[in-house]
Amino acid sequence: MNVNAIGICFLLMCLQAGCQGRECRISKPESHLSRLKKELLCGYDSSTRPQVSSTNSTPVQLYMFLRRFTFTETHERIDVYYGLYMEWEDERLKWDPSHYGNIKRFYTSESFLWTPQIGWVTMDVVGDRLYMGVLPCLLESSGRVTCISWSSFGTNCRSDLTHWPYDSHVCEALLAPWRLQHEELKLIPVHGDNMIFQFHEPNGEWELQSSEIRGLNEMFENTSFGYLEVTLTLARHSATHEATVVIPVLVLVVLTLASFWIEAEISTRLSLECTLLICHSLYLQYMGLYLFNGGVNCPLIVLFYRDSMLVCGISLVVTFLVRWMARSPAMPPSWASGIAMKVQNSLPGQLLIFLHHPHQVADRDDFETSSEVGPNWRLIGRLLDRMSFLAFTVTYFVLLIVYYLYYL
Repeated sequence: MNVNAIGICFLLMCLQAGCQGRECRISKPESHLSRLKKELLCGYDSSTRPQVSSTNSTPVQLYMFLRRFTFTETHERIDVYYGLYMEWEDERLKWDPSHYGNIKRFYTSESFLWTPQIGWVTMDVVGDRLYMGVLPCLLESSGRVTCISWSSFGTNCRSDLTHWPYDSHVCEALLAPWRLQHEELKLIPVHGDNMIFQFHEPNGEWELQSSEIRGLNEMFENTSFGYLEVTLTLARHSATHEATVVIPVLVLVVLTLASFWIEAEISTRLSLECTLLICHSLYLQYMGLYLFNGGVNCPLIVLFYRDSMLVCGISLVVTFLVRWMARSPAMPPSWASGIAMKVQNSLPGQLLIFLHHPHQVADRDDFETSSEVGPNWRLIGRLLDRMSFLAFTVTYFVLLIVYYLYYL
C-alpha cells in the first residue's frame, strides 16, 4: 500500500512538472534579440491564420524567378527549377522597436511561423515540393513576413511543330492553396505578372520566349477557388537542326534544278537524279524517326521535303522521256518541230532557254542537220528540259513563299 502511494505521488509530480513546462517562461534575456524572439513567439500558434479577423483572407504577394529549366522533347515535358518570393502580413508578429534595442527586423526559421500552404496542381508533381530548400524568413516590426523558397515542378506542354525545327511549346501549371486554405488565402502575383528570368542559366537548345502569371478564380460548389496560372512559352534556337535539316533541303533543291542543264544522254544526269531521289527519301525517313508523335500540325519542312521529292521524281521521268526522244528513229510531229525551231531562232529562246548560238548545234559532231530525225528530237528534248527548269523553279519559289508566310 505504501508503495502504491509513493508511485501515485511520483506520477502527480511528473504531470505537474510537464504542465509547468508548457508555460512560457521569460527569464532574463542575454540580448534584445533573444528577448524579442521569446516574447514574440511565446504562445504563437503556427496553425492559426495571421489575420485577427476570421472573415478576412490573407493576401500573399509572390513572384517567381527562374533558375533553370530542362525540356524533354519526346515526352513534351518541362522541369522548372525556380525560386519563389512570398510576402504577407501577420498581425500577431508586430512589436515596438524602441522596446527591443531598436531592432526592426530579424530572421527566423519558417517552421516557427504560419506559412501559406500552396502547391502545384499538376499530375507530375510528386508530393508537396514547394518548400524544398526554404531560407530563413525575415520578420519586420510592422508584421510583414518575407520568405524565399527553392523548389521545382514538372508539367506537360502543348507542342506546335508547324515550323519545326523552329517549333514552339506552351507549358502551363497551376499554383493553388492546398487543404482548407483556399478561402483564407488570396494569391497576388507581382512584378508585372511575369516570371523573372534575366538571371537564369541559359538552355543550349531552348529559349524561354515569354512567361505569364495570372490570378484566376473559379466557382466550385458555391465556393470561390483562387489560383495562379503560370504559362511558359519555349522556342527552339539550336543551330544544329538548321545545319542538318534546313541547309540540306536547299542543296537538294539546287541540284534538282541544275540537273535539267545536263544533257539527258549523259549518264551523269540519270545518276544524279536517282541519288537525289534517294536522299529525299532518306531524309523523310530520318525526320519520321526523329519527330515524336506530338503536336497538332505536320511540320512544314516535312511537307516541303515531300513536295521536293515529287518534283525530283518528275524530273527523273522527264529525263527518261528526253533520252527516249534522242534515240527515237521516228520523225517528230511537224507542230512540235515547228515550235522548237521558232523558239531556237528567237532571241529570248537563245538567251533564256538555250544559252548558245543556234549554229553551234550543227557544228557538233554528234548532231546532224536540223532536217534529220535526231537533231529535231534533241531540240524538242532540250526545249522540254528548259521549260521543266522554269516550271519547277516557279514551283519551288511558290513553296518557299508559302512556307515563309506560314512561318510569319
